[in-house]
Amino acid sequence: MTFDRNHSFFLDGILHSYSQILFSEDRGLGAMLLISTFIHPFAGFNGLIGALFINFFACKLGHEKIQIRAGVFGFNGILFGMALSLYSRISHVKIILLVTLFSILLMVIKTWVTELCQKRSLPFLSIPFVLMTWIVILSGAVTGKNAILLSIPEFGGYAFPFLAETFLKNMGHIIFSPNVISGLLVVAALVYYSRIILFISILSFAAIIGLAYIVPEYYGFVINDGFNAILTAIAIGGIFFTPGPLSLLMAVIASLFTAIIGDVLTRYFSIYNISSLTASFNIATLLFIYAMQYNFIQTGLFRIFIPGSPEENYKRFIKGIDNSGKTDRNFILPFMGWWFVSQGIDGRHTHQGIYKWGLDFIVTDQNFCSYRNNGVDLEDHFCFNKPVTSPGNGLVYAVESSTPDNPVTRTNLDNTWGNYVIIQHHPTLFSILCHLGQKKISVYPNTIIKAGDYIGNTGSSGLAPYPHLHLQFQAAGVAGAPAIPVHFSDYLVKRKNHDEYVPLGIPEEKQIVSNIPVDINLKDIIGFELGETKKYELRVNSKKYTELWTCDMDSKGILFIESSLYKDRLFFLKNERSISFIEYVGGKNSGLHLMSLAIDKIPFYTDERLRWQKNIPYSDMLFGIKAFLWEPILPFLNKNFVRSTHTFQSQGNQLTLSSKIFKNTRVPIAKRWMTFDKGLTKLTFVAGHKEVYLKRIET
Repeated sequence: MTFDRNHSFFLDGILHSYSQILFSEDRGLGAMLLISTFIHPFAGFNGLIGALFINFFACKLGHEKIQIRAGVFGFNGILFGMALSLYSRISHVKIILLVTLFSILLMVIKTWVTELCQKRSLPFLSIPFVLMTWIVILSGAVTGKNAILLSIPEFGGYAFPFLAETFLKNMGHIIFSPNVISGLLVVAALVYYSRIILFISILSFAAIIGLAYIVPEYYGFVINDGFNAILTAIAIGGIFFTPGPLSLLMAVIASLFTAIIGDVLTRYFSIYNISSLTASFNIATLLFIYAMQYNFIQTGLFRIFIPGSPEENYKRFIKGIDNSGKTDRNFILPFMGWWFVSQGIDGRHTHQGIYKWGLDFIVTDQNFCSYRNNGVDLEDHFCFNKPVTSPGNGLVYAVESSTPDNPVTRTNLDNTWGNYVIIQHHPTLFSILCHLGQKKISVYPNTIIKAGDYIGNTGSSGLAPYPHLHLQFQAAGVAGAPAIPVHFSDYLVKRKNHDEYVPLGIPEEKQIVSNIPVDINLKDIIGFELGETKKYELRVNSKKYTELWTCDMDSKGILFIESSLYKDRLFFLKNERSISFIEYVGGKNSGLHLMSLAIDKIPFYTDERLRWQKNIPYSDMLFGIKAFLWEPILPFLNKNFVRSTHTFQSQGNQLTLSSKIFKNTRVPIAKRWMTFDKGLTKLTFVAGHKEVYLKRIET
């Protein structure tokens, strides 16, 4: 067993090292890049030696195995070994010895550079490789040969064959194997892994070709070092920023900037007969990320700090466009029934500055009046003496209950927070519920509390001219600490003709909100229990398949449903109020995919007034050849997502979830119906000429 784990760790570390060259942790991509480096066997061997030894030294020096396995050490070793083979005139044996000996220094440089970059939330890219290679060449350990000043091919004009050859050589140069065959293999790897990266690569190459046409002095850089501009465009256009129209524009500009920087560096380093390597890519990319990352949401640029493929970044952004930056800690509203948000975020009265993230709640009648009679007495206010509950699990941290309630219109400026309960939910996350009634608090410090547990009754103490409940989250356990944004799960907003279900959000001022009234029986009806297997008949147009769904758990304790058809998985979580679909991994041809499409949560609550919506990438609605042709450019179009609306009703022991998906008009482009009875029983999906039926087969 230990051998198997070590073998898996070793193999992942190598394959991820290769895929990290293109900012990825995809084993398939890594394997294809590994193969492409062996077009020149000796250079490929040196790259592999570099990855092996830097990973080995990182393990021996106690670096985190998760980083080693992810390839963040090894890819610099690959580039180092490949570059020495390309840019030096020494024997093969000496290169192997240098790669082995200097791998430990390369690892040290990587650690140092990473520490510097992390202070500015910047990636370290391939800076360690550049510094290490320069050190080796300048030390005299090898005799350099400037790749830029190798023979620059005779200008072949702007005919397609010449441009295609130049592009492929640059793509091969990304792995320091600048030849057409390596380039073709890299392109094939991108067709498999990310056609968005391929699209950005072609566009950025066209941009620098245009630059060379206008300013012929850049021709030498484009021929030999244009891959730097391509890498910069990939990083800006889809890796460290969500793919979109503005990120694509900035990617093109950054690639041109890279060409200008690269040409300057090439001319300077030619004096020392060494190559600038990927220095221009590193400089341009870091400058653009640093300049752009603080303006993300206002300008349409969204910074990605834990990047995946551009396709993954795009889909995660679109699916979370209503929840950007939100963390679902499973908090609920701290009351029962419908309440009115009298003052919201950045409210005009007291929710300003460090307290902008506070929320005030009251109870009103149908005419939005908060009191009966003339409202002179505290008892006239509907909110007065109402029960208050805990917004989440935690520990009662502090309690104040001795402050008298104020008469209506009066306040207590000596004790502005009044009576309160502070609950610690996390070592650095607290909630405070204020203006509670005098001696109306029922909890005590250092007692454990759960979400929804009763803590006391509302009052009018402190800075409260009328009865209301103030709630805010903060990083410290004292009254008066600055408020911070935290989001609530599974609540309703009362609209004119329906009740809108909000899976995750923050109530807005003047909204009437309520926690969903949970029907625990629905949890069993929706199903998806660990260990169960369901058999389905899937019919796609005229073709029939058999599909088994098995509920299982991964090594991190996260539940998932796996389809036997294509081994695709839908990861999910269950709590007391809803089932959350976290992530779908796989293709688009199974019934499991169609169940997960356009929905992230199903509440344990049904009502004929219930409605909710969800944004999804338009690419999720494309199938077959349409998906292949459109997916690479969809993120860069303005209309790149669609809107889904859902209703959820019960009929006896059977639940029916109906969905409509819209693009630009009121006419839906797709419809779906699902019924549940101890798991999914039937699914119907219709989109254009595509009709899919899924039916559970009782066994």
